[in-house]
Amino acid sequence: DNDGKADLLIDARNASDTFSYGGSGYLFLGANLSESGTHLLSDSDYIFTSEGPDHFTAFSVADAGDIDANGHDDILIGAISADGESTEKSDADAGRVYIVYGETLGDTREIPLAEASHILIGEYGQDRAGTTLSRAGDVDGDGFSDFMVGAEQFDHKKGDEGKVYLIMGAAQLK
Repeated sequence: DNDGKADLLIDARNASDTFSYGGSGYLFLGANLSESGTHLLSDSDYIFTSEGPDHFTAFSVADAGDIDANGHDDILIGAISADGESTEKSDADAGRVYIVYGETLGDTREIPLAEASHILIGEYGQDRAGTTLSRAGDVDGDGFSDFMVGAEQFDHKKGDEGKVYLIMGAAQLK
């Protein structure tokens, strides 16, 4: 929220707020964490909810940096057991990564990830894209933060060798 205070993004991959084992991500804004003590997840400023059951949404979460270079940091949330786009059984557990632009956070506290700014989907079933997520800095020097997505079980005929994707930030991801 650009107030100069560090915010806290928490993963709760087994949370069943909306769906059984759907998972949820929770964001506390730094201004609301100024007091020490116990803070309940249900009191977070934002809750990012899963698209479906058994997705393990928020298996990984990360501050992406400012991938669209508009002055607001953006958020990455991985859902490793979300299926691909088809209803084919071979698409199961492809994994998804949700990109939430920081400037889109408004007054609505609960944010369904189906409405994320962008959704990246694993290439194949069982890839588990979103197992790991990380800010990569500005690798190509264009002024946009870049990020990495891990798919721990990516299998391209060699047996679950895994894959890491480097995604370049841009004013509008394609």
